[in-house]
Amino acid sequence: MKKLLRPWVFVMVGILFNVGSAVVTHYFIGINNDNINQIQTNINNKQILIDSLWQSKTELERKNEFILLFLRYNDNDKNREEVIYRFITNHLSSTIKTYNLDNNKYQFDLTQSNSSQQILDINEAVQKQIISTINESYFEKIDLEQSKQPLEKDNTFLLTLAIFLQVTGLILVLARDVRFG
Repeated sequence: MKKLLRPWVFVMVGILFNVGSAVVTHYFIGINNDNINQIQTNINNKQILIDSLWQSKTELERKNEFILLFLRYNDNDKNREEVIYRFITNHLSSTIKTYNLDNNKYQFDLTQSNSSQQILDINEAVQKQIISTINESYFEKIDLEQSKQPLEKDNTFLLTLAIFLQVTGLILVLARDVRFG
């Protein structure tokens, strides 16, 4: 038994444990960190999208309030009225196109008495679409955050294992000077 416990055995096992610690730290934890960083990038992108959509919703509300005020403006000047109607028509057409609304369902005629309601209907449809996209993005963000947690737990375990291997390896290397009986 004495021959098996030669000092070089302690040193070799200690070195193997330190190499194992380095492999765990730099390879396995590195892979997990790359995956965590990629997930975090996706989470950040989802948050940027959510913030952008909220901003779009707010801007759309402001524009529609402005348009409704414009629509109510009446000074009996046909030229101004035509410019206002053209501006409103361009905005509504652009909104319908941008948010891929059904052109047939969201027709508008600014000369009709219910034009304000038509504008409100278009606004409501766009807001529903924006809120739906925000909700989907938020749930995707939550899923991404949940998928990150197991990787972080694995990293914690792997780091603990690496520290254990490293400390044990150092103890074995230093134990070469210990003499047994």
